Amino acid sequence: MSLELPKPQTSFDFSATPPSNSFPPAGHFSFDTQRKKEGSLISGPAQVVSTSVKLESPFFTRNLCTLCKGKKYGFSAYFHNLKIFPEPPHAILPLVEESYMLRDRLKSLLVTYAMREVEQGQDVMAQVHYWEFSVGALTDDVMNSASNSGFVLNLGRLDDVRKWLTTIVDEFRYYVSCQAHMKLSRMRLAELMIEYRKIWEFVWISYLQDRKAIQAETM
Repeated sequence: MSLELPKPQTSFDFSATPPSNSFPPAGHFSFDTQRKKEGSLISGPAQVVSTSVKLESPFFTRNLCTLCKGKKYGFSAYFHNLKIFPEPPHAILPLVEESYMLRDRLKSLLVTYAMREVEQGQDVMAQVHYWEFSVGALTDDVMNSASNSGFVLNLGRLDDVRKWLTTIVDEFRYYVSCQAHMKLSRMRLAELMIEYRKIWEFVWISYLQDRKAIQAETM
């Protein structure tokens, strides 16, 4: 007798990119419906910037910042967008880039296994759980980074990441199960990529705010 899997939870709601000094409290999501309508797939930081307002400084629209260059991605336009970050988060470049690499892995898993029929015998969920473990390890690295920098990070944003992580794994399990009567749509894939970016963006903004608050107290 087979158990019927519940249908996946509807997507979390996230707000449009907030100013650095004002964004929803941890645990609160309000999705930007306009971005839902766009339906375009996100494939890298350059496309992330395309959903934000243009840069404040014309210098960075013409030149690349060497401090924003990672191993795989360049983040000059994203890091120097003053509508997102009050100052470029160069110190956490490796963490931000790791989040993008894990996003690429998630997209690959979704396209390969949630949008297509899965052959019998494939241990898909083992790969998904390894990705889940890697994202969890990144949240630990973020906490350790804050600790090594001399401040305690507000854990609310990382808790949001973990909650979203549980939801997406459950949704993945539904799509790859033999009982699923539908596969992941391109629109839903685009929504998930935006959700992933937004939830991590809130982590980076919170990180900078918490660090700045500690620095102000010690001055």
